[in-house]
Amino acid sequence: MALTPVILIIAGTDSSGGAGITRDIETAVLEGVSTALAVTSVTAQTHDEVLHTEPVAPWLVAQQIVSAFEANSISAVKIGMLGTTEIAKIVAATLKKYSPVPPVILDPVLTASSKGPLTRGNMRGAIVHDLLPLTTLITPNLPELAELTLAAAITHDSEAIEQGKKLIRLGTHAILIKGGHATGDTAIDHLLVKNQASVSFSQKRLAVTMRGTGCTLSTAIAANLAKGFALDKAIKKAKKHVFDLLKEKNRCYGRSQI
Repeated sequence: MALTPVILIIAGTDSSGGAGITRDIETAVLEGVSTALAVTSVTAQTHDEVLHTEPVAPWLVAQQIVSAFEANSISAVKIGMLGTTEIAKIVAATLKKYSPVPPVILDPVLTASSKGPLTRGNMRGAIVHDLLPLTTLITPNLPELAELTLAAAITHDSEAIEQGKKLIRLGTHAILIKGGHATGDTAIDHLLVKNQASVSFSQKRLAVTMRGTGCTLSTAIAANLAKGFALDKAIKKAKKHVFDLLKEKNRCYGRSQI
């Protein structure tokens, strides 16, 4: 009997239960994989605001990662909220010790969906210089993409793709540009892979609000990579996972912005 794949989740908590590690573990269970954890920050937040964040000591984050690898055969890594630049740098340095590094999915969490900052210091610099070279796939939404590329807010798909190409040039292997913050009846995501043609994923935009969809998507991608699916197939399956969750929330009002 095949062993259940294990993914390492490196992220922060969310006391509201709407996002963060709570959502990551929930997603992993539904996708049929096990989880190991490295907690980067403890937060107090509601569904409406971030009240406080308390970063974990960087050395302890590193020790959690080392312990997770010693205890398990890690098939993929999902990185979410990092909290501080020091934590981002030590996460990168610790992962570099493992060769080959498993697939790494980076959800560049910069601001909470509950409207509050979740990072301190020059997180953009730490992501670009330390984490991108290790990253198999980065999954920014449109505001995050603009911040990472030091560009203006995006209004057209062509601009999003050009900004995505800039991130590829900065060092990541692939980028999934999420279109949840755009407008229109169809939500379009763009997958850019180094030295390959771009691929688009289109789905009907549902009039529904749900926090933590970015966490869910990135964790589902990591889970499907851990199960052996190719990157494009892993993304398709993860997008369906998120869409099915949103359909269940379709009695709510507003829009999910992933």
